[in-house]
Amino acid sequence: MLNEILNKSLETGDLTREEILRLLAITDPDEKSRLTETSNAVREKYCGAEVYLIMLGTNDAKPYNWNEQRYRSQFRRFLNEYKQLPWHPQVIAMTPPHCFIDKKSGIVLFDIDERNIDGPIQEIVKGECKTASLKLIDLYAYTTDKEDWFADGVHPNKKGNEEIAAYIFRQLEIFHSTI
Repeated sequence: MLNEILNKSLETGDLTREEILRLLAITDPDEKSRLTETSNAVREKYCGAEVYLIMLGTNDAKPYNWNEQRYRSQFRRFLNEYKQLPWHPQVIAMTPPHCFIDKKSGIVLFDIDERNIDGPIQEIVKGECKTASLKLIDLYAYTTDKEDWFADGVHPNKKGNEEIAAYIFRQLEIFHSTI
């Protein structure tokens, strides 16, 4: 969906900025899950896309999922899969957004270990982008002081979705102007 929106907007100018932001501010869980398919399914579904956004890490940050070596290897492999597609799309990585402590429970919900996101995941994503000469959208830095954008400390609320989508779109506009 994002690819279709961006391609239509950037190539034809048919959509207004507001229409794009409205479409990007996805709040429907089913639509979000459709956008998080495996790399092969995405490749088949969006064959020929000019831009791919890749963000991994929030669920990887759970203590029972976290393995720094495996994460680094999988992230690098995932980036390379897209970089090596025959039509040479632009690959842009994103850091996961900041996660916040739930005020009621006093912990970050859903077993997310924020220390993994703040530490090694940031280092790996930024390092791999630098090594591979890829653009980066730093959602972590952008959301660090935006606790009110998150319904439960982990998942963006409506305002958070809108603001994060708008930020991603602004970054893509900047990147597109430098291609």
